Amino acid sequence: MSVFIKSIIAISAQDTFETNQLPESIEPVSKWMRCITPEFKKYIPAKVLRRMNRYSRISSVCAFKSLSGIGLEKPDAIITATSMGCVEDSEKFLNQMLDNKEMLLTPTSFIQSTHNAVGSNLALAYQCRGYNMVYTHDNNAFETALMDASIKIKSGDAKNVLIGATDEITEENYNLKESLGKWKSDKESNLDFLNSKTEGTIPGEGATFMVVSDEAKNAELHLLGIEVFYSLKKEESLLLRIQNFLKTNNFKINDLDTILLSIDGDHRNYPIYESLMGEELSHANICYYKHLSGSYDSDGAFAMWVASRFINDKVIPDYAFVRNTNRKTNNVLIVRQNFNKNFSLVLVEGC
Repeated sequence: MSVFIKSIIAISAQDTFETNQLPESIEPVSKWMRCITPEFKKYIPAKVLRRMNRYSRISSVCAFKSLSGIGLEKPDAIITATSMGCVEDSEKFLNQMLDNKEMLLTPTSFIQSTHNAVGSNLALAYQCRGYNMVYTHDNNAFETALMDASIKIKSGDAKNVLIGATDEITEENYNLKESLGKWKSDKESNLDFLNSKTEGTIPGEGATFMVVSDEAKNAELHLLGIEVFYSLKKEESLLLRIQNFLKTNNFKINDLDTILLSIDGDHRNYPIYESLMGEELSHANICYYKHLSGSYDSDGAFAMWVASRFINDKVIPDYAFVRNTNRKTNNVLIVRQNFNKNFSLVLVEGC
């Protein structure tokens, strides 16, 4: 049974939610890339809204628009992905523990900080009593959730699965990771990612939700294959792994139109992609996306939204190219990794 992606919606550092299009240009950002949040009152009742934190609001609005986009009142299952969960409420709860010496703690921040808070809120909102799962597998959380949804569809356990990924950045979290050398200095911006010679990246945040379905009608993408693996062996290249992946999914390498890479501006990640620049893939466009969103663990879902725009809008903006071969994009291979760990390959085509 085939698996299709329908009504994919993204909230990001760009104006992607209202327009559902790639921006015409990108502004330079040097500290962090926070979401452009929509007007929540348009989508969530005020009495519900006041009890929700920012993380839940972003996720709920994104999920609502992805479901309403295809007129689906209730999904058969809900699968969410996140690396850190609600960082803001986690910080509130931990700081409250310290300030109050572990006494007189209110449970609200703890309840809203748990990784399954988004999935449970959506289940209550849509009265979905079916399968509900959350994945927190570092920067493979979204891809693992997508694999789970695909299995549900192919096994016939569900016809429509709501799947989404959300992560956020806060001042305290930013400062903590800055002290560990995770981020770039303020002398570099997201527009320098391709030519950077330094370590570190620029953090981001976002929410992307989609409906995974067994129905091809009005679908945005056809999911051809997905693979997750920990690292490359010493004797194999990324190119070899991709060739085997395409062969497994009965896809010819010469038919590959565009490769979308998770280039994040850290020069230590560049050598891993060198094998993709040779003769074997010289026919394919090579693009990247993290200068749009910033870097966060579940940004693979945002990469899926970018791939959808490449295919369905029939155009790739100049700022997205690493290499432009002027080939039309009918399919995209999304390649993600982080310092030769937690690789994922996702192959999609237009419907």
